[in-house]
Amino acid sequence: TRTVALCVELPARGKGARAFESMGMGKVLVSAITRQLRCARAITTPLRLKKAVTGRKGASKADVRAALEARYPGVVDIWPRGRSGKVLKGETEHAADALGAYVACMNSEAIMTARRMM
Repeated sequence: TRTVALCVELPARGKGARAFESMGMGKVLVSAITRQLRCARAITTPLRLKKAVTGRKGASKADVRAALEARYPGVVDIWPRGRSGKVLKGETEHAADALGAYVACMNSEAIMTARRMM
């Protein structure tokens, strides 16, 4: 199986030098990975992700997770869980961000082009 596209959420702006450094490193990593894999990339921002998933830019992380669970009912079964079986909030937020990035990017020009080339 060949990776044809990478959908990523990256902040568009930040506060302070450390935030800008992290955003720059994120962009460099995405570029390096997509170049190495020779695949398309689509980048979304947190606000675009929230809008794509919930319809509202001001949605909370819980709103995003609930919208993803409604859209993909089976996803509840694969959210990261601890030994007790309880959903791990922090880990689930990362997983929800990843799935939300796909939702936000799936109709982007880069992803549509990659699909046509499959």
